[in-house]
Amino acid sequence: FESVDEIAVKGEEITKRFKEILGRIEEINSMIENTAATAQEQGAAAEEMASAMDNVTKVVEKVVESLSRMESLIENQTTSSARVSEAAERLSDLSKKLSELVQKFKV
Repeated sequence: FESVDEIAVKGEEITKRFKEILGRIEEINSMIENTAATAQEQGAAAEEMASAMDNVTKVVEKVVESLSRMESLIENQTTSSARVSEAAERLSDLSKKLSELVQKFKV
């Protein structure tokens, strides 16, 4: 049979090893907590990036909409300018004809 001293020594060794195991478990637990915190931070950063991209998309859509409106206004302006030019040519022709008619009445 083992003596009481041998049992006490073995008990101390077992206690020491359990403390080492507990220390390792605490280290692993700390690593898991750090990993979880990092994953949570990355998730938050990804959400911020997604939100920022959504905002950029909305701004680009507004710019495209504004450009479309500007294009329409430019087309209308071009059409109006062409009509004014045509009217000016007609007025010029009418002015020449009127001038010719007036010349006929002059003696």
